[in-house]
Amino acid sequence: MRTDSLFLPSEYVFALKNLSVDGYDGSSYGSVSISSYCSAKYGSTSNTIMLKDALARYAPGASGQCTPADYERVFSGQGKAEDFERVLVEVTKIKDKLEKDPGFKKYFKEKNYLQAMLNDGCLGQDCIGFVGSFLDFAGLNKGYYGNAPIDYSNTFPLVNALEDVKPLSVLIHCSGTHIQIVDSIKSVQDGVIHLTICQSSGGGPQVNAGVTLRRGTASVLDVKDFRRQKAAKTSQEAYNAAYPPGTTRPSYHDFINEAEAALRKECMSPASAIGYNNGAIFSLSGGGDAVNPMPGNVYVGTLKGMHKAVYNPATGDLE
Repeated sequence: MRTDSLFLPSEYVFALKNLSVDGYDGSSYGSVSISSYCSAKYGSTSNTIMLKDALARYAPGASGQCTPADYERVFSGQGKAEDFERVLVEVTKIKDKLEKDPGFKKYFKEKNYLQAMLNDGCLGQDCIGFVGSFLDFAGLNKGYYGNAPIDYSNTFPLVNALEDVKPLSVLIHCSGTHIQIVDSIKSVQDGVIHLTICQSSGGGPQVNAGVTLRRGTASVLDVKDFRRQKAAKTSQEAYNAAYPPGTTRPSYHDFINEAEAALRKECMSPASAIGYNNGAIFSLSGGGDAVNPMPGNVYVGTLKGMHKAVYNPATGDLE
């Protein structure tokens, strides 16, 4: 991974909030905004999967606008900005069919029907999708690499001191369920860092200013125990045992999500000031008026030397 970032996370949020859809006349300059948190965990009944199925029916060539992997990621909450734009162009081409489709005709009561669809979660991003696609957008990774939040600690080593928290550090929730990223640091005073972070959460990609970070203690996920039990607790055999044939069953997808959430609670264990991989535990605030919708106890991962690149006109290089 490179350490010279071409953009800050806030600049990527701006890109996602100002997608340009060629040929779209429903908004000024064809601009629309990713405004929803969408995840593959939502399952087969989500609006995102409904849109994917509609494209398969009405525009079977749409999937050829991206690589197969990138196309799938658009519908799993992990799409890149340019791939959202490519897919939305394909949506405009089947407007006449979608207007008559019972699942989509409600969006066409508005001129800006694409934004109505995005606001209702027909496309969106999840937390790992935001961080992973930002790293690609900023030139830090060549391509998208999906990770569970806690696995970002393999690339961004967990720190033990406040002074090691830097712009572009990742904030990994101690429960293993969410990840955010530091955009900038305003000040460090009396053991408290005042910072701006970026993430995708409720409302989709966003910039959260006025957040604070300080040392803390918390219960943390026992990652090894969780992963040791997860395969058995979410297996087809466990599903059949919990819901024998002939009984009322949730979908297997919903069963997996519920079993994983229950296991995550079981595998939380007390910690002092140090948790997973010897990372210090920090307390992240909501920033006053709920500007950060996902406060809590976090690890901080920092890759040494990572920085926002600056163009040097004398050499023509990024430094």
